[in-house]
Amino acid sequence: MATLTPRFRKQALIGVVTLAAFGIVSLAVFAFSLAGDEGDHVLIRYAEENGMDSAQDISGLEAREQYILGEQKERSLVAVLHNPNEGWHASRVSYRFSIKGAEEREEVVEGSSFVGAASDRLIVEQFSSDFSIESFSFTIESVDWVSAPERQLAELRVRQAVFETKGEGHGIVSHVSGRVVNDSAVGAVDVEVGIVARTQEGVAVGAGVVDVASLNPAASEELSFSWEGGLGNVATLSFFPVAEGISKP
Repeated sequence: MATLTPRFRKQALIGVVTLAAFGIVSLAVFAFSLAGDEGDHVLIRYAEENGMDSAQDISGLEAREQYILGEQKERSLVAVLHNPNEGWHASRVSYRFSIKGAEEREEVVEGSSFVGAASDRLIVEQFSSDFSIESFSFTIESVDWVSAPERQLAELRVRQAVFETKGEGHGIVSHVSGRVVNDSAVGAVDVEVGIVARTQEGVAVGAGVVDVASLNPAASEELSFSWEGGLGNVATLSFFPVAEGISKP
């Protein structure tokens, strides 16, 4: 069973607000805008470095969502990357979260990822701070593009998903369970499943990532993810299953 709790690194904790009338935990969500045209610069740089006349056949990665979830000292930086290219995987995606606060305080969190052809990838980075955030930005620094036919990937699905909240007071816990299934004829390695919980209005109130070592063809693995403190009224769940490679025969 693949299990991840909010004590682990790839988590998204919640800014907690108590609704006295119902005794339910809600969330404080901090959202800021994203700078716009870095993807074009990345494509131009890629074309120049690889001796291409242009990169017009490759569209840049899109950051469809970016926001901060968390309390004052325990926050998580979240982004959803979308690769619109059916013929190209985005490999070794280098990205940067920049956070600015009062008195010219600034923090930078960097990382790298992989986004398969015509798919999405959830990014969650933990961030601890002792200052109030005034601005937030997410940028894609560089991308290595890999032809999709040269790198086959497994087809993954999440099924039988269940969300529930149990407990009272400080013991409230929201939990997601389900199964990630490999619907392919090839084995999947470096499997990861991103989860985003949203309210009826579509506001993200929780996010997290579960790591699954590997999945054989037609095999499945149980998923389990918990948020201590609860998420309040969750209406929908979004899943982002990803496999970065296939197992050799």
